[in-house]
Amino acid sequence: MDKLHIAIVHRVPLPAKRYGGTERTLWWLAQAFNEMGHRVSLVLPQGSQCPFATVIPFSSPDQVEGLIPKDADVVQATYLLKTSKPFLMTMNGNAFPGEKFHPNTVFVSRDHARRHKSEAFVYPCVRPEDYPALEPEAKEPFCMFLAKARWKVKNVKGAIDVSRAAGVPIRIIGGWRPSLSRKVRWLGWVDDERKKQTLKNGSALLFPVRWHEPFGVAIFEAMVTGSPVFGTPYGSLPELVPEGTGFLSSHTSELANALKKYDQYDRQAIRKYVLDHYTPRHMAEKYLEYSLHVMSGKTLNPHEPEALTKVSPLTLLDWEY
Repeated sequence: MDKLHIAIVHRVPLPAKRYGGTERTLWWLAQAFNEMGHRVSLVLPQGSQCPFATVIPFSSPDQVEGLIPKDADVVQATYLLKTSKPFLMTMNGNAFPGEKFHPNTVFVSRDHARRHKSEAFVYPCVRPEDYPALEPEAKEPFCMFLAKARWKVKNVKGAIDVSRAAGVPIRIIGGWRPSLSRKVRWLGWVDDERKKQTLKNGSALLFPVRWHEPFGVAIFEAMVTGSPVFGTPYGSLPELVPEGTGFLSSHTSELANALKKYDQYDRQAIRKYVLDHYTPRHMAEKYLEYSLHVMSGKTLNPHEPEALTKVSPLTLLDWEY
């Protein structure tokens, strides 16, 4: 393959300092492109820095189109741009019913694409080298919640309920509030190093989302450290958490009973699953395939993708909300 000049456009500064699944995967994707010999330009808000790509800063979104390098072969963005160059747009969230998207829109899981009348998707990734090596003896008897706790659809309350029912202490990354329980620890918005240390030491991830999750980067941040995932079977989770890597149910009691057996999972196999399917190289190769497709003058979708599903809150079936 000829080496490409890839321009990546995003509205949030890079690198991510704390939370930011989309920002982390964009960083890893650009890094993978660079390691494969491609030239990468990042069009980002002022304050962004990157040692392996050219950063083109903007102070206003109105400047973006004029800052895209004239010799870029393809533009990848996380929102719709007006550009004459071959263009891909990655949709990371859920849309309103009837909302339509550019024909070259890429979604982040098979279920996410299906719910937008599309078949074009690329799984995000984690970079295993950025996480602690697997040390089974370092694992401690607590589970974790990793998400923006203030988002009700992420369901921190359900995670606490499951941990209590299972009798397994929980540490919550992504929010803070007072707790009178010694088994519920709110860690707040921790920095990257503390998050990684918690993932290294924790034994399981609770991910009981109450919406159709497009893709949960936290799932693979936990799995790459050998932790099984216990969550709800909504959105992309059934395709991301196969047998042997965790357990899915919409019943609080079933999740709690499964969580009690977290130490029966093969941690090496869970880590290997991530290495075999969800690395930056996997993500980059699929984006390159789509890039060459649009560079040939074709579109990824035969029609404008359209959101089909009203993403209303879902629930754990044996609990009143």
